[in-house]
Amino acid sequence: MAIALLGGHSAGSGGGLLAKFKDGTFTLGDQTHAKLVGDLVIHCHSLGIHFARQNLFVQARSIILWVKELDPQVLKERIAKNSELMKKQVSQHDYIKLLEEIYNRLARKRIALSFLTDEEARKRNVVLSGKKQKVKKPQPPCREQSHAAKCVNAF
Repeated sequence: MAIALLGGHSAGSGGGLLAKFKDGTFTLGDQTHAKLVGDLVIHCHSLGIHFARQNLFVQARSIILWVKELDPQVLKERIAKNSELMKKQVSQHDYIKLLEEIYNRLARKRIALSFLTDEEARKRNVVLSGKKQKVKKPQPPCREQSHAAKCVNAF
């Protein structure tokens, strides 16, 4: 998780970073996101949230911090005000829903964090991979009888 954060990615994202680290070809990325995640981990731990350093919770916080509409300082304040709502969850998605509930609690402007995190993840996956998504072209129907037999036998 730390390697991904130091590489400028989300906590828990693979991408072969461990192999690059072991090979000695790993390069540090932008540290801004890693510092935000670390600051939030320390903040939650200081509030007595016993699962603050659990992998799924750190990954959920890392993912939601990519959302541009989210203010990290407001998130910290709302977690502090509503720390009694912080309960251990079974999945990363459940932690995102919990953080969304806390962030939007008594807020005038609500943010659909779970939706926006999915959108940001899709954007980042396309940008980081550097590949265009492949669209499968439909196969033309077999016209010739001999070719049709080959097509049927191929399946």
